[in-house]
Amino acid sequence: MTEKENELKKKQIALRKVYTLNIPLSILFVLAFSFVDPYLPRKGGKPPMIEVMDYSTAVIQSGVLLFIILLISYYWIISKKKKEIEKIEREIHIEKKGVKKYNSISNFRQ
Repeated sequence: MTEKENELKKKQIALRKVYTLNIPLSILFVLAFSFVDPYLPRKGGKPPMIEVMDYSTAVIQSGVLLFIILLISYYWIISKKKKEIEKIEREIHIEKKGVKKYNSISNFRQ
């Protein structure tokens, strides 16, 4: 295997790790933290959420907010990793076909 193919395998394993390990653990963390979050004091000397609203409302509110943040961050991470994998696959395909890579217009005119 070439160096690029090894790099491709590592990137694919890292993406699979995000799907199988990081996402489930993050969901468990969000669930656990949403039950603890209402008791934590807020910034600027504000009272905890439990003193302002019902516990169930506070848990739902913090859980939804944290879950939305989790979705956005994992969408960004997964799309970034997929783009890296596609770039490496294109480079491997170009190497196998023997296509000359042009870096600028001056190289193209030769």
